[in-house]
Order: sequence, then C-alpha cells, then structure tokens
Amino acid sequence: MPRPGAPQSRVRLRAQAVTVEHPRYPALFLALNVLGGYLSSRLSRSLREDKGYVYGVTTFFDTHPGSALLAVEADTAAATTGAALEVLAAELRRMRTHPPTEREIDSARAYALGSMATRLAPRAAFASAPGRHGGQGQGPAVAARLPPPPGRRAAWRRGGGGEGFLRARALLRPGRRRPRRARLPPSL
Repeated sequence: MPRPGAPQSRVRLRAQAVTVEHPRYPALFLALNVLGGYLSSRLSRSLREDKGYVYGVTTFFDTHPGSALLAVEADTAAATTGAALEVLAAELRRMRTHPPTEREIDSARAYALGSMATRLAPRAAFASAPGRHGGQGQGPAVAARLPPPPGRRAAWRRGGGGEGFLRARALLRPGRRRPRRARLPPSL
C-alpha cells in the first residue's frame, strides 16, 4: 500500500506453492533457500550486498492446513523500492533460466540442516553441544544428531515427535541425488 512520505517500504509477496506433503516440496524448499532463505542466498547477495537496496530479505513457506504460499519479504528505503522490486523480479526470472547449481544446493541443504537442528534440539542439549564437541573438529552437522528431549524418546521411536525431523534429515542429507529441477509456479 502506498504511503506518501513514508521513509521505508515493506515488500511482501506471496504465490501459491505446493504443500509440505507434495513430493516436490523438498526440491522447492531447497530452491527457495537458494533464492532467499539465508544470508548467502541469491536475493541477499543481489539486493543487500551488491546493491545495498534492502535492510533484509527472506523467503519462506507460509503454510496453512491444506495449502502453502511461497513468501518473499524485504525491507527497503522508500527511495529504492522501485529498484529493489526490479532486482527482485530479475532474480525470480533467473531462478527459471539459471537453476541452482550443485554448490548452491549443497549450501542450502547445509543451512537447512543446521537451522532445523537448532529449532528441534532440546534447549539443554543444544546449549551444551558446543562444549561437548568443541575442539574435536566436528562441523555444524553434529547438531543434527542431538538426542530427543528427555521423556520424548518413546514418542520419537513411534514417530510422534521425531518422524518429521528424521524424514527431513534424510531428504536434506549430503550426497542425496539432486532432485529434478524445481519449477516455480507460473505466477512468478
């Protein structure tokens, strides 16, 4: 919504996406991370590092029961809104013409694993992990092997708390065959 005289603009874009149950979701999830899901993403490099147009940019799935939306959000100065939107549109087009490289997919996968482990790990185990593993030359993927929360082990074995985590970890594991090129919805 235009607000004359506003010093900043908040860009919020949404497009219909596949649900998390869809077989193509893992590929689109990684492609979305490559586009803008973390600091080294294409949008972050183009809009933030190269042009300096935005304070921050992110992409994510805005999920609802039975549906999902692909979300792109950025915050910029009012004076650079038009230019930022042009770069954003160019990056969306580039995802179609130049699909993510193996290196980009590997980086997005590593980021997803690390952030997933951070979100799902019990606080006490996560807080003590650096001390347990510090100086042992182990990378951030060690966090993905943290144990389930105390009292939840039986639920994890039954799939009541950890099945999604284990399936996601299997889908994002390094060395997994690269999925076929994810096609973005035509509205992008």
